[in-house]
Amino acid sequence: MESKPILLVTGASGGLGKVAIEYFLAKNDFLIVGCSRSKVEINHPNYFHVESDLSKQNAVTDLITQIQKKYGRIDFLINAIGVSHSKLNYFTSESEIFDVFNVNTLLPLKIIKESAKLMAKKGFGKILNLSTIHVTHATVGTALYSGSKSALEQITRVLASELIGSKIYLNCLRLSAVENTGMTNTLTNESKNQLLNNTIFKREVKVSEFTGALNFLLSSEANGICGQIITLGDL
Repeated sequence: MESKPILLVTGASGGLGKVAIEYFLAKNDFLIVGCSRSKVEINHPNYFHVESDLSKQNAVTDLITQIQKKYGRIDFLINAIGVSHSKLNYFTSESEIFDVFNVNTLLPLKIIKESAKLMAKKGFGKILNLSTIHVTHATVGTALYSGSKSALEQITRVLASELIGSKIYLNCLRLSAVENTGMTNTLTNESKNQLLNNTIFKREVKVSEFTGALNFLLSSEANGICGQIITLGDL
């Protein structure tokens, strides 16, 4: 009997990545591979963790090779890897500019490239990137962060057209702040209030709303959705 499908989640040590892993482990639908720079306290027979700094040379290729050797395939990918940044541009260093764009834009691009190679061999795959409503709200202090995520959204649109021929469905979930995930930890109270008060719901996204969106977008019912930027928690 064929084993459960393989779900790769980057950014597994905390925040949205950890929430996604815990949710899907409870559903028991997938064998899950989590990747982060640090260890995680997840002990489950359906979970395998890879401790790796994906910014290092060849680290992404090594991750995908390790998954291929262990499972032979990747069916689903949630690109939850990311770093927050809230600082006026005047005070932002060159190293911060490089680090934020590297983690939020270039690494997801590399991960998609290598994961798609395995997905294409099976003729199916689903990839979900995570973005932010800072892209549309222009919150003070988030020029670098929102710029890196805006680039990721455009990458999503373009690569979706490139990959659909292999039946690989690529979408992006643009999120307002999700409760209890630390997403607003780097924001001042003023910036956080500005962000939430400008959303249609004037509140943080519930964890159940976030995981419900993930579940739908990875399901077969969402096979007609590709190349889309789907906003959760705002217009």
